[in-house]
Amino acid sequence: GKGGNWRRAVGLLREMRAAGVEPDGISFNSAIVACSYAGRWKEALALKAEMCETGSLLPDVLTYNACIAACGRARQWETALDLRHDMKMRFVRPDIITFNSCISACEKCGQWESAVGIFNEIEKQGLKPDPVSYGALISALEKGRQWEKAMEYFVSMKAMGVEPNTFCYNAAISACEKAKQWERALEILDTVKVADVRPDVITFSAAISAMAQGLQSERAFELFSLMLTLRIRPNAYTFNALMLVCEKTRDWARVHRVFEIMARHHVDPDDITFDIALRTLFASRKFPELLELFDDIPSFELKPRTSWGILAAQACEALGDWRKAVGVLNRMRVANVPTSPRTFEVVLRLCESKDRMGEAVEVERRMRAALGERAVAATEGEKLRRFKQARMRQTRPSIKNLSDEET
Repeated sequence: GKGGNWRRAVGLLREMRAAGVEPDGISFNSAIVACSYAGRWKEALALKAEMCETGSLLPDVLTYNACIAACGRARQWETALDLRHDMKMRFVRPDIITFNSCISACEKCGQWESAVGIFNEIEKQGLKPDPVSYGALISALEKGRQWEKAMEYFVSMKAMGVEPNTFCYNAAISACEKAKQWERALEILDTVKVADVRPDVITFSAAISAMAQGLQSERAFELFSLMLTLRIRPNAYTFNALMLVCEKTRDWARVHRVFEIMARHHVDPDDITFDIALRTLFASRKFPELLELFDDIPSFELKPRTSWGILAAQACEALGDWRKAVGVLNRMRVANVPTSPRTFEVVLRLCESKDRMGEAVEVERRMRAALGERAVAATEGEKLRRFKQARMRQTRPSIKNLSDEET
């Protein structure tokens, strides 16, 4: 069985042996496959070793494929490649699934060079790469930010008589997005429309993200509209891509629009959504809107990040609102989120500038309790250094004054 049934599969194997029944290759492989689906790579390898110890059974290509896939799911790419080498030593002929699993293991760990090497072995073994082979390789190149190589393999697919599937298109568009090649991403999306392939939410989300990198705000929202027309349901990844468009183009007015559309589609914002939105509002100097959004975070059952506290405190300082600044500290404490020294400094400076000395003393006390004496001493040392610099600037005579005195 898949995923959660691996314990039962291994347990049945143990029961067979306890009852005096020696499991055959099919029994072992079934248990190894169950472990593979669950990503239990150590258990899969242990069963393979146990299989060899019987003396009468030898691992076959299915055994190795399941073990390699388990290692891939667990991001153990080196062990996966060791298994491929072990196959050679035992004269077990690999099939296309073997190669695809090895490429996928490398892809998950960003080992694009190894992925290319394995891909190039496929034809040497008298096999033909399939869409899964190409998809895993293009994805590995995308993760390695090798977009030109990714495009080379993507283009070569059709020349080799292999039709790209949705995963191949998605990986190619993502490669363009990371390289800020938004025009190329649109070209690939256009080929999806005419090909016998249905785009999915990842296709459009990656394309929208590519538009963000190219500062193509209108095109991004047009793609979102097309996505809805095709009845493709957007997810958090889609809306985070739209929010990224707002950040890249400093389009703060659309931030709230994206939140409204999310609510209409019953998609909850996540940490990334808020992170991008708060950064956008701060960069646009929309401080009241930023603080309003910061206050809404608990309603989505999210904890504020430490960096959000810094942005909120700085927004309060820009508005001269010491009460809200103290409220930011309270919010961070209630949420049990570490408060940055920078946040404390901003709130302390704001309270002192507004002659709220009682609140300043309390902020400093909390600062010492949260950060410790050494961190506070470093902060105070920096504050003293800035104070001395300011005094020196005030007392240092200008060059003009010095020249006047000499004359």
